[in-house]
Amino acid sequence: MTSSAAATQRLELDVEGMTCSACVTRLERALNKAPGVADASVNLALERCSLQFDPSATNFDDVAGVIRRTGFHVGSTEKTFAIESPIGENDALRLREVLLNIPGVLGVEVQGAFESVAVSFANHIVEDSSLLGAAASAGYELESEEVEDTPSELLDSHGLRAT
Repeated sequence: MTSSAAATQRLELDVEGMTCSACVTRLERALNKAPGVADASVNLALERCSLQFDPSATNFDDVAGVIRRTGFHVGSTEKTFAIESPIGENDALRLREVLLNIPGVLGVEVQGAFESVAVSFANHIVEDSSLLGAAASAGYELESEEVEDTPSELLDSHGLRAT
């Protein structure tokens, strides 16, 4: 820990799996004991934790690990991007590595015949632009895949729409 507030950064994460005040207490204690964490607080109603941390002593992956080891999950979003140009297996591995190096990215899976990539990332931490920018810097052009069906069409296709 550092004594300088200027050296710390603030991090807010959605936390899934908390059900009671004991969960909040357990997670707060674990986060506050983690190396590099200056102060952590957890809000059950918002399902969110906020913490001040020293980036020279810890990082997102370390904090996410504490959350997982305490029995909870970092709230995340999964998004699929089309890969604009055909790539081979080596490029797929390289693209995966590039995206996994972005703080807040939890998982990457290159899908199909290397035609798309699914990225799981922490809510409020990673923006599409950072994913697209990192991929472009490594020589890969990605495009966000749009949902083609409207919610009504999806309900109709599964026989779930009320008439």
